[in-house]
Amino acid sequence: MLNFRGNKKTVSGIVLVCVSTFLTLFLFEIVLRLWPLREITMNDPYHYTMTTNEVKFGVPFYTYREIFPMQFDLRGYYKKSRGLIEYHFNQYGARWLKAEEQKIGDQNVIVIGDSLTYGFGVRYEDAFIFKVQNSLNKTGIHLSFVNFSTPGFDSRECLDAYNRVKDKIPHRYVIYGLHVNDLIKFPTSYVTSKVRRIRIKVREWSKAMDFMLGQVEKIKSRHENIKKLLEPSNVWQHYFEDNMNAIKALKMETEKRNAEFLVVILPILVNVREETFRPVYDGIEAQLANNKIDFIDLSGSVSSYKDSELWIMPFDQHPNEIANQIFAEKLTSFLVKEMKG
Repeated sequence: MLNFRGNKKTVSGIVLVCVSTFLTLFLFEIVLRLWPLREITMNDPYHYTMTTNEVKFGVPFYTYREIFPMQFDLRGYYKKSRGLIEYHFNQYGARWLKAEEQKIGDQNVIVIGDSLTYGFGVRYEDAFIFKVQNSLNKTGIHLSFVNFSTPGFDSRECLDAYNRVKDKIPHRYVIYGLHVNDLIKFPTSYVTSKVRRIRIKVREWSKAMDFMLGQVEKIKSRHENIKKLLEPSNVWQHYFEDNMNAIKALKMETEKRNAEFLVVILPILVNVREETFRPVYDGIEAQLANNKIDFIDLSGSVSSYKDSELWIMPFDQHPNEIANQIFAEKLTSFLVKEMKG
């Protein structure tokens, strides 16, 4: 009899758990049908942003404008300009504060790189390159930074950009803002991108089940994407080799003009606290060191922050004004020691 009662209590408990789970899922299903969740589209910033005129790079005295969605402006950064970011170019077609002439002298720095060094998504006064120039000027080191960085450029394209301007602007330094995707091909927001498997029937049958499967896919995709980036074989790919050769060529071209060449390694803004990509940075540093190329690694400078605190938008992992400020402080400190030492 006692055993029967025990079994009865066990069965009742199981039934209660099942009923509770069913009711929870049922309520969740109703909520999702009444207020559907919208998945954030990654690696397509123009899915949410708008441009007011044609996007052009390297055009002297040109300006194009981009409007960022205010509903994603968690920091309030875009509020004062109502989402508007303006990209101005100086007399050389380099990014500048306004579409006007940038004053330069004999002591200049030619800057090349991709969207991170360009300052994509932030006002130019908040881009780390401009902040470094300002900070150096305050210490008595007067240099003009002429920023020819262009979104989407890899190392080979940066070499071409330098070759186009190297004889037009007298310069003492060349700074190359190197992002990992200059050597290993992937979009900026690649790690957080989710590979959505075909779930059309499940989606129609149950919104709750579709949501849960989506979360599983998100975790799995993130793990797979990170694993691909950490593959040691990446350094043997033609893309890596060709772009590393371009960096070597940049050093040679710089030396011909008695200028100093510096590579600034910029971080992937994912898992910054865990420093998941440290093996990748170490591998790049080893290659640079073997070729006697000077560099500074900024990848560890943001390790005290949460990833999302450093992004311009939840759907775009480009560095925001906070990350740019951190980069500027560390790079300025490094340059002051080098130039005054």
